[in-house]
Amino acid sequence: LRNSKRARKLSCQQLLVRFHYGVPIVAKSSARYSRRNTGVQPTYSAIQILTNDMSAFIYGSLLAPEVLRVLLGRVPKTSDATLSGYRRYCIKGRPYPGIRPDKLESRLRGQVLHDLTKADQEILDEFEDIRAGHYVKTPTSVVLQETSQPFDTEIYVYGSSEHLYGEWDYELFRAEYLEDYIVMCAEFKQLYEEDASKLSEMTNRPRPDESESAPTKTCCLIPF
Repeated sequence: LRNSKRARKLSCQQLLVRFHYGVPIVAKSSARYSRRNTGVQPTYSAIQILTNDMSAFIYGSLLAPEVLRVLLGRVPKTSDATLSGYRRYCIKGRPYPGIRPDKLESRLRGQVLHDLTKADQEILDEFEDIRAGHYVKTPTSVVLQETSQPFDTEIYVYGSSEHLYGEWDYELFRAEYLEDYIVMCAEFKQLYEEDASKLSEMTNRPRPDESESAPTKTCCLIPF
């Protein structure tokens, strides 16, 4: 990875904050993307728990299979779907879009990711920076294109109405930004896994009373 040595010296928060709050994007050749990474536990709706179908409606950069493959290590099963009551905007200085409620009852086409694991949800929540409120994870209902039936899922709604304009274009994103965006996703995933590994080491570290300095109980066998 480019700048991988530098990445290892920084925490996820320090490195990836530049994507949401960093230098504005001016051109493909000089753009460097990253998203802020903060720990947060995912939330699940009752419908998802009962049906055992953890899902998410996607509408922006996650529509690219290449992005999903880097972040999740696979491309989950998808269904074309339509979300009503939201509009997809460009965000000033960013290659990815944001959606906000729309009083004109707009219809937004996207996809539902099915059969997400808990680990998948945690990665996506980190990637969307929901703890800092950059995106808000919101329960909703979409209409599946194949069956024309409603489907309960969750969406990531942009947390602010500022710096939004126009209509975001997926094909333009693929042509102009996808290559560098994938590099950013790979950096994010590497740091995410490194942080998870460090947390696991801290969690599994023996407690002081479990160390060699702790008294050891012995059993004395007395013959009768």
